[in-house]
Amino acid sequence: MADAPVEPFVRTVTRLVGGPWGRHAGRAHHWFNPATVAVFLGTVVWMLTIWRQSGCIQTAPGRVPNHFQAQCYSDIPVLFTSRGLSDGYTPYLDVGPHQVLEYPVLTGWLMELNRLLTVLFGAPVGPGLVDPDRMQAINTFYAVNMVVLFVLWLVTIAAQLRGTPGRGWDTLMLAAAPPVVLTGLINWDMLPLALTALGIMFWARRKPGWAGLFLGLSMAAKLYAGFLLGPLLLLCLRAGRMREFGRTLAFFVVGWLIPNLPAMILAPAQWAEFWSFNSDRGGDLGSIWYVLSLAGSPVQDVNLAAITAFALGCLGVAALIMLAPRRPRIGQVMFLVLMAFLLTNKVYSPQYVLWVLPFVALCRPRWRDWLIFVAGEWLYVMAIWGHLGQYLTPGGGGPDKVYWVAVLVRLATQLWLVGTVVRDVLDPEGDLVRAHRDDPSGGVLDGAADAPWAVRFREQILRTPPGPTTLGGVWLASRLLLLVIGVYAAVTTQQSLLTVLDNWDAEHYLGIAANGYETEGQAANRMAFFPGLPLLLAPFVALGVPGAAVGTLLSLVASAVAAGALYRMGGFWAAALWLVAPTAVFGFVPYTEALFCALAFWAWERARADRWWVAALLAAGACSVRVSGIFLVGALGIMILTWKFPDGTTAGQRILGWLRRAVWLVIPAVTVFAYAFYLFLRTGSWTAWYTAQEAGWSRSWTSPLESITTTINVITSDMYDDRPGWDTVFTFELVSFAVGLFTVGWLLRRKMWAEFAWVAVQLVAFSVGEWLFSVNRAVLLWFPVWLIAAELLRRRPVLRTAWIIVSVLTAMWWARMFYLGQWSS
Repeated sequence: MADAPVEPFVRTVTRLVGGPWGRHAGRAHHWFNPATVAVFLGTVVWMLTIWRQSGCIQTAPGRVPNHFQAQCYSDIPVLFTSRGLSDGYTPYLDVGPHQVLEYPVLTGWLMELNRLLTVLFGAPVGPGLVDPDRMQAINTFYAVNMVVLFVLWLVTIAAQLRGTPGRGWDTLMLAAAPPVVLTGLINWDMLPLALTALGIMFWARRKPGWAGLFLGLSMAAKLYAGFLLGPLLLLCLRAGRMREFGRTLAFFVVGWLIPNLPAMILAPAQWAEFWSFNSDRGGDLGSIWYVLSLAGSPVQDVNLAAITAFALGCLGVAALIMLAPRRPRIGQVMFLVLMAFLLTNKVYSPQYVLWVLPFVALCRPRWRDWLIFVAGEWLYVMAIWGHLGQYLTPGGGGPDKVYWVAVLVRLATQLWLVGTVVRDVLDPEGDLVRAHRDDPSGGVLDGAADAPWAVRFREQILRTPPGPTTLGGVWLASRLLLLVIGVYAAVTTQQSLLTVLDNWDAEHYLGIAANGYETEGQAANRMAFFPGLPLLLAPFVALGVPGAAVGTLLSLVASAVAAGALYRMGGFWAAALWLVAPTAVFGFVPYTEALFCALAFWAWERARADRWWVAALLAAGACSVRVSGIFLVGALGIMILTWKFPDGTTAGQRILGWLRRAVWLVIPAVTVFAYAFYLFLRTGSWTAWYTAQEAGWSRSWTSPLESITTTINVITSDMYDDRPGWDTVFTFELVSFAVGLFTVGWLLRRKMWAEFAWVAVQLVAFSVGEWLFSVNRAVLLWFPVWLIAAELLRRRPVLRTAWIIVSVLTAMWWARMFYLGQWSS
C-alpha cells in the first residue's frame, strides 16, 4: 500500500531538498523508503546515545566521573553494583547482603541475562573484587546493555513500522526522537518499549492473542502496559469486538505470569518489593507532587491524591471513547491514558518519556506538535541533572526554582499535546491520519461499525439535555465523594467521623447551639456568627443528638435546594459546577454556606419572578444565617431600582412599582436589626458584632492595597512554613478575588446591575480587611460566577471537562485539609 500523504509542515521542508518526486526518481525509491530511513536514523540516534554516555564511563580506578555535571547519569552501572549483580547474586532469588531489586520481574531477568553475558565475555564478577576488576566488570556490563538495548530499540522501530500500515513515514518521529539520546541509557525501559510496540503491531495485524502475550510481558517489565487494556476494552465494547478483546486479555495474563511465577513461588517477599516500594514512596522526581513538596506545600497523602487524579483522568478518557462522534483511534486513547498516568503519578522519571514516544507518532503525526513535545523533554532533562547535582541552586541559597519551572513547562507541553489529541477525537475531520484510513493500527477495529447498543447509548446521552435527574446524580456523587474523604481522614487519624466534621467554624456554631452566646472570654467572639444555624441545631443538641450530624444533614439538604435554584436560573451546568466547586466541602460540613445559598439563591430567583413576598421571607432567613444577608438586601434593592417596566409605564406607576416591591425588604432588614438589638441588650454596644469580628478574626479596616500586600507576604514569607497548606490556601484567596473581579467586570459590561452589586460589595468588604480572608468560601455564595461559568463552558466540552477534573481534584484536597484540621480558609 502506498504511504499516506504527509502533513503540510513536512511537505514544505522537503522542498528544501529537491521538492516532490520527479519522473526519474523511481530507480532510487527501492531503498529510500520508511523502513530504511527509520532504521538508519534509529542507528544514528543510538550511536549518539552511546557517545553522550561516554563521558560517564569510568576509565581509571578512583576517578569517578561527575554524572550530573556531564548530563549522562545512568542507573545501569549503579544498580549493577548496589543490587549485588557485580558480586554474582541473582535478582530476587539470591540477593545476599544487598538491597532487593525494586523493579518488575522481567526487568530483573533482563539484568540477570546481561550479567551472564558479562561473565561470558570474560569480565570478573564476584564478591571481593579489587577496584580495577570492579571497573572492568562495570564497563563490560554497561557495554553489554548498550548492545542489548540497541537491539530492543531496533525491534521497537521495526514493530512500529509494521504496526502502522500506510503511515510508515510517521515512524521517523520515533526513530529520530532526541529524547532517546537524552534518556535511552538511563535504565532498561527499552525492554517494555519494544514489547509494547510488538503488542500494538500484532493487534494491528489482527492477531489479538499474540498482542495480549507481548503486552503481558511488557507489564511484567514495567507497569504501564497494563493500563493500555482499559481503552482497548472500551474500544472493543463500542465496536462489538469483545471476543477479540477476551482473547487478548487471556494471553495478557499468560504473558504476565510467565516471568512472574518463578519469583512469586521461590521468593514471594522479594517479588513483592516492587509493589511495596512504589506504595511507600512519596512524591518524587518529575512529578507535580514533588514540586509541591519542594515549594513547601506537600500533599499529605500522595497515594490517595495520585490514584484519584489518575482515576478521574481515566474516567474522562472513557467518556471520550464512548461519546466521541467517531470511535477514537487506538493510538489516540492509549496515549491519553498513558499521559493521565504519567501526569498524575508520584514519580515521572526522565526516561519515562520513552514509553510515550511510539504513541506520539500514532496519535498525532504532526511535526509542529512533536517539536513542542520534544522541547519540553529536552528542557526537563537538562534541569533534572542540574537539580540533582545542585547546580541550579541560587548563589545566595534557597530552592532551585529553575527546576520547578522545567517540570511545569514539561507538563504544559504534554498537556498541549493532550489537548490537540482530544480536539482531533472530537473533530475527526481534523485528524490527519483519518484523511487516509480509519485506524491503521486498529486491527479488527479498523473500519468497524459501532455496535447498535453503543449507537443508541451515545444518541440517548447526547441528544437528551441533562435534567433534574442527572443533576441529582451529580449532587449524590459529589456528596458521597466528600463523605468518603471524611471517612478516610477519620480512619487514618483514628478519630470519629463526627470529630473530623467538627473543625474550625463548625465548632463555634455547635458551641452556640449548646451554650448560647457568651459575653466573656474567647467565647464572646462567637457573636461574630449569626444565630440562624445555631437556632436550627439547638433543639437537637438539647435532646442529645450530635450537632455535627444534624448540621451535616442540614447542609446536605440545603446544598440540594441551592443547586435547584441555580438550575432554575442558569441550567444544569451552573448547578453542576457549583456542586463540584473547589470549596464544596463547606457545603457539606456544619457550616452556613449551604443553608445561606439555599435561602439566598431562591430569594433571588423568586425576586426575578416578581414574587417579592416569598423573596423577602427567604432573604430574611438568609439574613439570620450570615452577615452576607445585608449585601443580599442591598442587591435586591438595586434590582428594584433597575426593574424593567413595560413600555408606556408612567413615572407615577414606576414609583408605585418600586415602593410596592421595596416595602417587602423591610422584613429581612428587621431580621438584621433584631440580631444587632439582641447583642446590644447583652453587651450594651451596637457594634458588638464588629468588635467580635475584629478580636477573633483580625477584621480591622485597612486599604485594599495593604490587604492584598499582606496576603502576598503571607504566601511568600516563611512565617507560616510550619502550617501545611497555609500559603496555598492564601494563594487561592488571591485567585478567588481575581475571579470576583472578572465577574464584576463581566456583569458591568452586561449591565446586570443587581448581580454586579451583589458581588462587588462583597469584594469591597473583603478588600478592606487586614488580609484577604474567606474569599474562597464566598465564591460559593456568588451565584453569578456559576451562571457565567456555565455560559462560557456550555459549548466547550473539552474545556468544561478540564474544569471539572481540576475542580474535583482541588475539592478533594480542600476537603482533606478541612477534615485534618489544617488551614482551609
